Amino acid sequence: MKLSYEVAQRIVARVSAGLDKGVSIADHSAHVVASTEPLVIGTLQGLAARSIAAGATVEASDGSDGMSVTLSHIDEVVGAMVLHGVRRNRMDVVHVAKAFAELIIHQAMVIEQLPRQHWARSKFIYDLLHEHLKEPAEVVLQQAALFSIDLRLPRIVVIINIKPLLDQLMQQPAPRTSLPIITGAVRLEQIHDHLLDQVRHIVASNVEDVYSFIDDHRLILLAAVDPIEPDGRRQQIAHNVQRLLDQLSSSSGLTISAGVGRYHPGWPALAQSCAEAQFALETGIVLYGAGRVFCAEELGLASFVCSDDRAMKAELAQHLLQPIADRPELFETLAVFLEANLASVSTAQALHIHRHTLDYRLGKIAQLIGLDPRQFQAAAQLQAAMLLWKMQRAHS
Repeated sequence: MKLSYEVAQRIVARVSAGLDKGVSIADHSAHVVASTEPLVIGTLQGLAARSIAAGATVEASDGSDGMSVTLSHIDEVVGAMVLHGVRRNRMDVVHVAKAFAELIIHQAMVIEQLPRQHWARSKFIYDLLHEHLKEPAEVVLQQAALFSIDLRLPRIVVIINIKPLLDQLMQQPAPRTSLPIITGAVRLEQIHDHLLDQVRHIVASNVEDVYSFIDDHRLILLAAVDPIEPDGRRQQIAHNVQRLLDQLSSSSGLTISAGVGRYHPGWPALAQSCAEAQFALETGIVLYGAGRVFCAEELGLASFVCSDDRAMKAELAQHLLQPIADRPELFETLAVFLEANLASVSTAQALHIHRHTLDYRLGKIAQLIGLDPRQFQAAAQLQAAMLLWKMQRAHS
């Protein structure tokens, strides 16, 4: 580690004020970084050099009063502090000054490193969700493990738009503190930590869930799900996130929104889940207003009309129609019913079935798919899904 001018100057200011003595801080090469005597900055300090070489406290040998003590951080000597006008019989003062200076150094290093660590983790997750990672799969898995992320677990992506909340909190006056080193970045970390405590408490997440702030307005949740039945966990997450949004709105007066992606096998497909969550979030806010949790399949026809993501639309069509894909009589009934402009009589005649049989089949379709084709909005969505399904089969 290298002593910066800011940290050294902070030590000089605080120690000299407490002792009413001259103070100089030298780096590991014994050159003065900061001092109560500005003219000596940048010069080689002999007393500091002796102290660093000996690894101990030394006193001036030229008859003047002065002592130098090494400064360390995590067992590494990073420099020395020279106390001008202090005699050996004041070793208690020297020890207190040394402890205080090293405390300032430690605080500065923690403050500096914390944002870097979070930044590295956040950048990895950002690159993962935007398909920027070009390394082999085993390398990506190793990188994820370094950040305590197990990518072998099946996950979905949830995006919470927290920009309105962060803007409000960052504009509030910062509390007065005796540590001027704490910057806006550190305050942002504190806000993030507080927000994460709220999220974890309300969402009641799995211990394997991963949270990350990947930019200035999105909180990302990589939520672990059961690959055999992912929708159950997904619905529970959406419900809990809505509770979170309601609480944040109540406490801040702001409307916060979120988007939830679907599960796709394999960690590379997290990018697809992220794209779905982002699309649902942005489109849902435009169409229905902020303050809700949005899922792409719940946006109706907008999921097919408003998105340029052909893969997402194909996946959504597959998801909607899969429950009746292996029921030929139901699949054909839906196709004919849509082609007949939802006319029951024409559909029954075309299929050579009784009206009651048609009503039973349409009810069964609604039960399996979750959308009633007899309602216009659902029918429009199913018609778009049917067209995409046919196109996909044709290309296959």
